[in-house]
Amino acid sequence: MQQQSNMQNKFLIDAEIGDDD
Repeated sequence: MQQQSNMQNKFLIDAEIGDDD
């Protein structure tokens, strides 16, 4: 469960960073 949350968090951050580009 915690691992899934971590993955989702990374995906959200990655998307935010990519959007900034």
